[in-house]
Amino acid sequence: MTELLDALNWRTSIGRAMGLIALVAGVTLLVLVSGIALAQSLGLPMPVVQAGIWALWLTWLGTVFPRNRRHDQRTPCLHPYRRAFRREILFGIAVAFSQLLRPAVIGLPTDERALPFGSSLAIGFPLLITGLSLVVLGVAALGIARTLFVHEYVRADRAVTTVGIFRVLRHPLFVGGSMASLGLAICTGATEAMELAALNVCVIPIYAQLEDRRCCAVLGPAYAEYRAAVGGTFPRRRIAIAQSALLTQIVGSRLPTGLRALVKTQ
Repeated sequence: MTELLDALNWRTSIGRAMGLIALVAGVTLLVLVSGIALAQSLGLPMPVVQAGIWALWLTWLGTVFPRNRRHDQRTPCLHPYRRAFRREILFGIAVAFSQLLRPAVIGLPTDERALPFGSSLAIGFPLLITGLSLVVLGVAALGIARTLFVHEYVRADRAVTTVGIFRVLRHPLFVGGSMASLGLAICTGATEAMELAALNVCVIPIYAQLEDRRCCAVLGPAYAEYRAAVGGTFPRRRIAIAQSALLTQIVGSRLPTGLRALVKTQ
């Protein structure tokens, strides 16, 4: 948090940190309510509005945000991250949070349940816990500053993060957030909530492609190698195979010739 506050040119204190959290939460709530109000005012199904917002957000992530970052590199200023945060990062984060929270907000007030209460909890709660765990592990490995793009604007080590959960999964934050969104929606038992959450899950592969392309532009060949080795939305089986092959090689090298040949055939 200290690094994030420094990049914003804010005084490092608990009050400032709480103020930043409140700011993000407030903008998220505003976007969340605005999306619901837009659907009601236009008479459109909420899934249509949800899909439209995702389309705009993905366009921002894959095209507008990288273009603006390149422009910022050509026009340096004293506090480049603060400029980008005010211009688009705060709103971009709030939109993503609101999209993931909207299914639960839509589902909680409803009295009509597509699933019995016990069944919805049995299915949804484990998904919720698993998703939140992925998010927590992702933030713990990245750090709050890197999670919010600070290292893309200030002088810092831009090495690819390959520790913790990032050893087996490239996008634990978005995957975990979408999984938690689906778990919460199932817990409500509401049909529309589950439809919105399913839509969020369908966005994952599109997000992964756009974020991979953006990270390759920022981090260079090191990220391209990381992408080839680590799964984006699911851990790749070939990683386990490679580890097994390495173990076999180590053990086999210490065996007699006859047994070594037998090991290689397994």
